[in-house]
Amino acid sequence: MIYLKTTFRTLRKNPLFTSINVLGLSIGIASAMLIFLYIASELSVDRFHQNDRQIYRITSVLDNSGHKDAVATTPPPLAAALRSSIPEITNATRIGRWNANFKNGSTVLEEKKIYAVDPSFLSMFSFPLLQGNARAVLQDPQAILLTEKSAQTYFGNNWRQQNIVGKTLTAKAGATPFVFSVQGVLRDVPASSSFQFDFLVPFTFLEQFDNAKGQWGYSSYYTYVQTTAGATVNTLAQKVNAVLKKERPNTSTILQVQPLGDIYLHSQFAFNSELVTAGNNTYVKIFLVTGIIILLLACINFVNLSTARSIKRAKEVGLRKTVGASRKQLIFQYLCEAAVLCAVAIALSFLLMELFFPLFKDLYGKEIQQHYGLSFYASLLLLYILVVLLSGFYPAFYLSSFQPVKVLKGVFVANKTLRLRQAMILLQFTLSIVMIIAALVVGHQLRYIQNKDLGFDRSQLMYVRLKKPDVKKDYRLLMNDIRHRADIVSISATTANLVDVSNETNGIKWEGMKPDDDFLMTQMTVDADFLKTTGMNLVQGRNFSASMASDSASYIINETAAQRMNIRNNAVGKRLSFWGKEGTVIGVVKDFNYRPLTATIQPMVLRYRPDEWHFNLLIKSKPDRIPATIATAETLYKKYDAESAFEYGFVDQDLDAMYKSQQGAGRIINCFTVLTILLSCLGLFGLAAYTAEQRTKEIGIRKVLGASVATIVSTLSWDFLKLVAFSMVIAAPIAAYLMQRWLEDFSYRISLGWWVFLVAGIAAFVIALLTVSFQAAAQSKAFGAGADLAF
Repeated sequence: MIYLKTTFRTLRKNPLFTSINVLGLSIGIASAMLIFLYIASELSVDRFHQNDRQIYRITSVLDNSGHKDAVATTPPPLAAALRSSIPEITNATRIGRWNANFKNGSTVLEEKKIYAVDPSFLSMFSFPLLQGNARAVLQDPQAILLTEKSAQTYFGNNWRQQNIVGKTLTAKAGATPFVFSVQGVLRDVPASSSFQFDFLVPFTFLEQFDNAKGQWGYSSYYTYVQTTAGATVNTLAQKVNAVLKKERPNTSTILQVQPLGDIYLHSQFAFNSELVTAGNNTYVKIFLVTGIIILLLACINFVNLSTARSIKRAKEVGLRKTVGASRKQLIFQYLCEAAVLCAVAIALSFLLMELFFPLFKDLYGKEIQQHYGLSFYASLLLLYILVVLLSGFYPAFYLSSFQPVKVLKGVFVANKTLRLRQAMILLQFTLSIVMIIAALVVGHQLRYIQNKDLGFDRSQLMYVRLKKPDVKKDYRLLMNDIRHRADIVSISATTANLVDVSNETNGIKWEGMKPDDDFLMTQMTVDADFLKTTGMNLVQGRNFSASMASDSASYIINETAAQRMNIRNNAVGKRLSFWGKEGTVIGVVKDFNYRPLTATIQPMVLRYRPDEWHFNLLIKSKPDRIPATIATAETLYKKYDAESAFEYGFVDQDLDAMYKSQQGAGRIINCFTVLTILLSCLGLFGLAAYTAEQRTKEIGIRKVLGASVATIVSTLSWDFLKLVAFSMVIAAPIAAYLMQRWLEDFSYRISLGWWVFLVAGIAAFVIALLTVSFQAAAQSKAFGAGADLAF
């Protein structure tokens, strides 16, 4: 108890030291805990399944004339073939995507999160049924399973009391109506699942009209397998490919095996073939490093201030030893002080974390699980012990070793602690400068991708999805109604919305094509006003013309396609066959980005088929008439399709949303960069205060001899600023390497210019100068004329 009394008395006598130490450590721990909660949330995706370590996904690598295209999909017969041919595979399921309009009273709701699965899906994955028999569901092609959320939508808030098993739901896909029988209700899919669905229907239902049953050359579905506990990825991959070769001896496709736990963070498949939006392992690593940096800075501050302050107590140690205090008692006293300070800081960090957790989620724009497991508390306890030992043991053992006579005479050397503090300041500002450079680079790259010229004018460009088959077929009726409204600049009909086009196809032949030179091309059906509405430019030839019937057999290709086909300089007039329909290339459009800037521009062909179905309208609105345009488009759309929900969006907003994770990461990095600077300044402020206090006599003598405030400030600041300069030299190559690795995720990226490092260095230098100068100037001004004489 006497140690605690002495501890609180000592801390109360030094309020500045106590406040800086507690505040700095608590901010660092709170920030690190938020980051580690995010990391734990990302790493926990799909880990809740009981069989998660025995579940794998089969993916494909397609060979397109020597160009390898990795996709997440596989042929529909693969699952059954693997289950019957490979003993290690105990279960398999296929997953397909479907969407339809469901009727809820007089309201029609478009449902897009519908999975078509085999009955084995529920035995492989842990999605528990709240109503229904798990062994009997999904056997009938017209069966359906709902989640809690969808059950409430279609059967009301009291659906649990009704037992809705056996009730029916009416749906319509295109012009075809379906009546489903509800066979069960699933618990809502957790946020920690890579699967996100609202309904499950049998895969046999999809096969009824998909015409893909038994088609090995039709790769549009997802295959998951469950294995015995001893199966390995490499052995399983060899056997899986052997099954494929047996079924398709001449195939060049290679199948790969991906553990379920790796899918969310380690999937980067081409052509938008993922079942769900994947995470980003790069950002997990970046945040892990950021969390470690912030925690390290906070601990450095704590240890640095503790060791610096301990020298001031040298005479106290000497007096205690003189009156009979043992070395063991002194060591225990220092450790007790460090333990109390650290405990208060950790308690405060929990309050800070709870306070800022909602803000942290908003910054990232994603749900994060706030779960404190045993490993979390174990890590916190380990951190507590480590910080106490680092901040308490060194000064305790160092000071308790002093000889009382020498200490009381003022004869002792503190060079060891000085070198330690200098090394810690060097590390602090090295980490801070790395964070400043990272924030500058990330911000610059995000501004670049948001403002990059995509090859078309995305401003005020609205898209409207056409849903009813009659509207898709007779799209020109709706388009002509909208065209003549005063708010509209231009309108066009297409099969895509320019946000993330992924309609890849092969089988395109052209004049001058070499044998077997087949490759995938993205294709869009457009009308004659497409280039005008989007503001795209032709580099060769002409546009489609509604007055020329022959243009229905004409094509426009992009620059990349012309280069890939080796007709870059003379594309116009070349014969081209698209799905067996012969035609002519009449123009070459300047390359435009129709996929995220993490992917390069691929070959693209535009075709003009006015009599075929179109799925989207692109509407160019006047800048100040956007609300009126939305209202007009909705009113006129309902004239032709009163049942379907009106769905629209703006190309620029959707393009920005594609970089949501990057933007969220950028915001968090900016915030934590400010925190690292704050922590560094907090530590530097405390050390500068301690240094100024230690050199009180020197400052007084200099003032008496006529030294100005500026001279004293520069004298006291120089030692710190030298360390900042050294920090810049160390930080620059580290930051350059890390940022270059991050930029590799983008196909279109900025270059690391020298100005980034210069700005970061100047910023760190100015921040350090202001922090130290403030303390030095305050101490210098404290010596007025009266103080000088008193000295």
